[in-house]
Amino acid sequence: MKSFLFACGLFTTFLVFRFDQSSAQDSTAMSFSSPFDSISLTEVKVVGQVETGVVDITVQVRNSYQKLAQLNFGSGSYSDFGILDDKGVRYALFHSERLETAAQANQGYSPISALQFGKDKRTILNLVHDTLAADGTKLLWIRLGKVNKTTRVIREAHLLCTLQLNYMVYGQKQFIIKNAPIDWVQTKKVSSVHGRS
Repeated sequence: MKSFLFACGLFTTFLVFRFDQSSAQDSTAMSFSSPFDSISLTEVKVVGQVETGVVDITVQVRNSYQKLAQLNFGSGSYSDFGILDDKGVRYALFHSERLETAAQANQGYSPISALQFGKDKRTILNLVHDTLAADGTKLLWIRLGKVNKTTRVIREAHLLCTLQLNYMVYGQKQFIIKNAPIDWVQTKKVSSVHGRS
C-alpha cells in the first residue's frame, strides 16, 4: 500500500512539474485578446525594416456584432495606448513632432510615428476611428519610427479603444497583444507587403 501511495505521489509530482513547465513555455507564446465579446483580433503581424529600424504592427480587427460598430483607437498616455519591446523600450503617441525629438519632455518614451485604422490616419490628434459593418474587418496599423535591430519581440501592446454600437457608446477598454515576434526583412519586401515605404 505504501509503495502504491509513493508511486502515486511521484506521478502527481511529475504532472505538476510538467504543468508548470508547459505554463512557463506558454507564457512566452504570442497571444492577443479583446475586451469586447464580439470584437476580435483575427491576425497580428510585426515586420521590421532592416535598413531603417522601422517596425510595422498590423492587426486585423473583426466585428461580430450584428450591428454597426465604430472603434476609436489612441491616447496621449502610455498607460492607455503604449508598446513595450524586449529591450525595455516603451513607445507612446506624442502630441507633436517637436515633442517626438524631446525625449526628456516625454520621459524617455520612443515615438509611435504613425497610426491608422481603416481609412483614418492620425493627424494632430492621437486618435483614429472608423466604422465596421456587421461581420466586417479592417486593419489597424501602428508604426514604430526607430527600433533597435537586435530587438526580437514586442513584449506587450496595450491599445485603448472606445467602442460605439449604432452610435451609442458601449465601452472604453484595452486590446492586449503579448510576445509578438518581429520579422526583420529587407525594406523592399516590407513595402510590397504593406504598400507603404
